[in-house]
Amino acid sequence: MASFNGWVRNDKIIQLQSELVSDDITAYTKARVSEIARWKERSDIQAEIETTLLEKANGMFRWLACQFDTLEQCLDPPSVRRELQNLPKTLDATYAQILQRIHPNHLSTAKRLLQFLTYSERPLKLEEAVDLITVDPSSQPVFSPENRMPIPEEIIQYCSSLVVPVYEGKRAEIQLAHFSVKEYLLSDRLEPDLAEGLDEISAKASIVDKALISMPKVEKGADINAQGGEYVNALQAVSVFGHLEMAEMLIQKGADINARCGEHGNALQAALETGHRKIAEMLIQNSAERMDRL
Repeated sequence: MASFNGWVRNDKIIQLQSELVSDDITAYTKARVSEIARWKERSDIQAEIETTLLEKANGMFRWLACQFDTLEQCLDPPSVRRELQNLPKTLDATYAQILQRIHPNHLSTAKRLLQFLTYSERPLKLEEAVDLITVDPSSQPVFSPENRMPIPEEIIQYCSSLVVPVYEGKRAEIQLAHFSVKEYLLSDRLEPDLAEGLDEISAKASIVDKALISMPKVEKGADINAQGGEYVNALQAVSVFGHLEMAEMLIQKGADINARCGEHGNALQAALETGHRKIAEMLIQNSAERMDRL
């Protein structure tokens, strides 16, 4: 590239790169328009969608993808035209619009998923996500398997274009659709009404809910070392998900560091196997301190 830059002016390189991006966006737009089965017999609607989006995309693939997700829900020509006339100008505005359009009955569930996906250090298994939104701290028991959604794959509908499924063989996970989604959710650019519930403290409360899933029938004041569920006990659960402060809190409340049970053996093995070095170091240190006190 250095030798290339030596005999080609920088403005020509930028122009070439811009043209390549423009060609890619045009090809992507044409492909997505052709995939909307509803308008296969309406070349006028297809042309209107294509022309309008290409005029306003400004080189943003992610922006385009979100607009198509919205347009695919339009059932008639007038609704298509309304959307095209009111396209958000920026990616931030697009994400704000997606959040604002989440049905009020789904908003708390959507925010719980977004909390977890934003602050977790790894993607969420599909079954974990289903269990997460099944937890209801105001009910007894807080988690009832009978309340799981019957079609797990439909969970992404809560968050629209902000979340996507990822499949690897038979394993399914959900994750934020793009790095810009996480950057937006962590920023101070959200409107106050949208930002509510997406802060770090609220997110950690959702992780507590996940720990409760691992301890069926747990109530306030119950045994903190109670066992059950995929992660066997709460300390293993937070160790798997890499939440250092919560692990420290559980240890302070008397969680058994060396409790052996489940797939990971104990909390230390869980932290090591999932790559959470700081938690592993903290567990080793606390285990040694407890041994010194014996």
